[in-house]
Amino acid sequence: NELSEISAKVKKINPKADFVRLSAITSEGLDDLKRSVIEFEVGI
Repeated sequence: NELSEISAKVKKINPKADFVRLSAITSEGLDDLKRSVIEFEVGI
């Protein structure tokens, strides 16, 4: 699933990333705006 793929990437890049917030942002699916927010917040 898309969230777990992102979580794996984030964990490699930033082990301290806020996964609770990431889960909340992605809970309704990934549209372009949410994806941009995630990429900005975790620095993908």
